[in-house]
Amino acid sequence: MLLPVIIIGGGGHGRVLCEALRLRDRRIRGYTDLKNRGLTSLPYLGDDSALTDVPVGEIELVNAVGSVGDMRARRTIFHRLGRSGF
Repeated sequence: MLLPVIIIGGGGHGRVLCEALRLRDRRIRGYTDLKNRGLTSLPYLGDDSALTDVPVGEIELVNAVGSVGDMRARRTIFHRLGRSGF
Protein backbone atom coordinates (compact mmCIF):
# COMPACT_ATOMS: atom_id res chain seq x y z
CA MET A 1 0.00 0.00 0.00
CA LEU A 2 1.30 3.42 -0.94
CA LEU A 3 1.42 6.06 1.75
CA PRO A 4 -0.28 9.43 1.29
CA VAL A 5 1.96 12.28 0.16
CA ILE A 6 2.68 15.79 1.38
CA ILE A 7 4.34 18.09 -1.13
CA ILE A 8 7.04 20.42 0.19
CA GLY A 9 6.87 23.64 -1.83
CA GLY A 10 3.91 25.24 -3.54
CA GLY A 11 5.45 26.93 -6.55
CA GLY A 12 5.75 25.90 -10.17
CA HIS A 13 7.77 22.76 -9.49
CA GLY A 14 5.17 21.76 -6.89
CA ARG A 15 2.39 22.10 -9.46
CA VAL A 16 4.26 19.85 -11.90
CA LEU A 17 4.90 17.20 -9.27
CA CYS A 18 1.30 17.41 -8.05
CA GLU A 19 0.08 16.61 -11.55
CA ALA A 20 2.56 13.73 -11.88
CA LEU A 21 1.40 12.28 -8.55
CA ARG A 22 -2.24 12.56 -9.57
CA LEU A 23 -1.52 10.75 -12.84
CA ARG A 24 -0.10 7.93 -10.70
CA ASP A 25 -3.26 7.93 -8.54
CA ARG A 26 -1.35 8.99 -5.44
CA ARG A 27 -3.31 10.41 -2.54
CA ILE A 28 -2.01 13.90 -1.73
CA ARG A 29 -2.79 15.16 1.75
CA GLY A 30 -1.68 18.74 1.05
CA TYR A 31 1.37 20.94 0.74
CA THR A 32 3.66 23.05 2.88
CA ASP A 33 5.26 26.35 1.93
CA LEU A 34 6.27 29.58 3.58
CA LYS A 35 3.01 31.08 2.34
CA ASN A 36 -0.25 29.83 0.84
CA ARG A 37 0.30 30.06 -2.89
CA GLY A 38 0.32 28.12 -6.10
CA LEU A 39 -1.28 24.78 -5.28
CA THR A 40 -4.79 26.07 -4.75
CA SER A 41 -6.26 22.64 -5.56
CA LEU A 42 -4.65 21.17 -2.43
CA PRO A 43 -5.03 21.93 1.27
CA TYR A 44 -2.37 24.33 2.53
CA LEU A 45 -0.90 22.78 5.68
CA GLY A 46 1.30 25.71 6.72
CA ASP A 47 5.05 25.96 6.69
CA ASP A 48 7.29 22.96 7.31
CA SER A 49 6.64 23.15 11.06
CA ALA A 50 3.28 21.51 10.26
CA LEU A 51 5.25 18.29 9.72
CA THR A 52 6.01 18.00 13.44
CA ASP A 53 2.51 16.57 13.92
CA VAL A 54 2.94 14.01 11.13
CA PRO A 55 4.11 10.58 12.34
CA VAL A 56 7.21 9.45 10.43
CA GLY A 57 6.40 6.31 8.47
CA GLU A 58 2.76 7.28 7.82
CA ILE A 59 3.43 9.79 5.05
CA GLU A 60 5.81 10.29 2.15
CA LEU A 61 7.25 13.69 1.40
CA VAL A 62 7.88 15.03 -2.08
CA ASN A 63 10.51 17.75 -2.23
CA ALA A 64 9.09 20.23 -4.72
CA VAL A 65 11.34 23.14 -3.87
CA GLY A 66 12.46 24.64 -7.17
CA SER A 67 16.04 25.31 -8.08
CA VAL A 68 16.59 27.86 -10.80
CA GLY A 69 20.35 27.60 -11.02
CA ASP A 70 20.90 27.01 -7.29
CA MET A 71 20.19 23.70 -5.54
CA ARG A 72 21.07 24.84 -2.01
CA ALA A 73 17.50 25.38 -0.76
CA ARG A 74 16.31 22.01 -2.09
CA ARG A 75 19.36 20.25 -0.66
CA THR A 76 18.97 21.94 2.74
CA ILE A 77 15.34 20.85 3.02
CA PHE A 78 16.20 17.33 1.90
CA HIS A 79 18.86 16.96 4.61
CA ARG A 80 16.83 18.65 7.36
CA LEU A 81 13.76 16.47 6.78
CA GLY A 82 15.94 13.40 6.38
CA ARG A 83 17.46 14.01 9.81
CA SER A 84 13.89 14.20 11.14
CA GLY A 85 13.29 10.66 9.91
CA PHE A 86 11.47 11.29 6.64
